[in-house]
Amino acid sequence: MVQITENETETISQIERTYASRIANFKNIIDILVSLGDTYNPPNVLIKIEALNALAVSAENSTVAVDTCLSVLKPLINTRQELFTGLSQQTQSIKNFVKAQYGLTSNEYRQIKGISI
Repeated sequence: MVQITENETETISQIERTYASRIANFKNIIDILVSLGDTYNPPNVLIKIEALNALAVSAENSTVAVDTCLSVLKPLINTRQELFTGLSQQTQSIKNFVKAQYGLTSNEYRQIKGISI
């Protein structure tokens, strides 16, 4: 999973938890099938123990790859969100200025009053 330093906090989304729990459940199913021993011997090679283990490893590797990408992208997403917050505040200031300068019923204010960011 993602390494976190002492100064950072991490929020794990519901989707990330869901994939991790699905992989864990899948591994539990594989363990149950392994415990059956030789009685579990399907003719379909895609559902043999080896293939299921390979699928579980592939899913874990994919989850790690996504976690790695998210660890890079989350700070950028947060920065972007902070910039939009500043933009939203600036937009509201402009709307307030136009309302004060031209009045509530002016054409200038009616043109911009619906803007929201």
